[in-house]
Amino acid sequence: MMIQSLFAPARCALETLVRLLFPPLCYSCGVLLPPRCHAVCPECHRAIERVFPSDPLFTVASERLCADCSVDALVTVFRFTQGRELERLLHQLKYGNAPGIGVWLGEQVGRILASNGECRRIDCILPMPLHPVKQRERGYNQSGMIARGISPAVGARVYTGIVRRIRHTASQTRLGCDARRANVEGAFAVAPGRMRDIARRSVLLVDDVITTGATMRSCARVLRSAGASRIVAASAAIADLDRLRGGDFPSEKGIPG
Repeated sequence: MMIQSLFAPARCALETLVRLLFPPLCYSCGVLLPPRCHAVCPECHRAIERVFPSDPLFTVASERLCADCSVDALVTVFRFTQGRELERLLHQLKYGNAPGIGVWLGEQVGRILASNGECRRIDCILPMPLHPVKQRERGYNQSGMIARGISPAVGARVYTGIVRRIRHTASQTRLGCDARRANVEGAFAVAPGRMRDIARRSVLLVDDVITTGATMRSCARVLRSAGASRIVAASAAIADLDRLRGGDFPSEKGIPG
């Protein structure tokens, strides 16, 4: 404790110097962030469309996820809309080496979990796994960054390596509902010797964007078979399928993927 207190002023001075030399900018619009803000400026934050449990979009997504009893509940924060602030943020998170965006998004999800009391029922947090090839290319798992942002609010540990993506699936971007479901079938497995980590435990399964829910359900079924007692799906956003139909899908590097 004494050593930490001695180094605290130096750390504070270093952080101030770094902020002066490399002022933090909003990942969405590029403006200088005010003090105590990171990743996103207040204006862009307010502009991102929220989604609430009373919204029809939330109801449809929740019913779709919970239809086969693989998922027990859904927690999400934003509505994904093409060409808006959230799409720019998610694109940078996935392709722009900006993991801080994921942590910020996770903090927003964590606030919802804390406010509705759901956090009291979570034993462990699992990010949706990437295939090892894709994770090496990206340098990190964007869902893992979101999970890291959620963890302090929930008071539960983030576990990695419990569930693995064992098949390198094609991009979901331009696939319809049935094709997405077939694409991720059999793509996940619980790592050998890790079943004890989730057996009889309540799991928060985290992804960046839920579109049809096919990926989330496929992974949840594997966790359920391994003994998870309860699975809550958490995402930064859900996509409005009506806005993405008819060939109006995002570009190949768009979101949702």
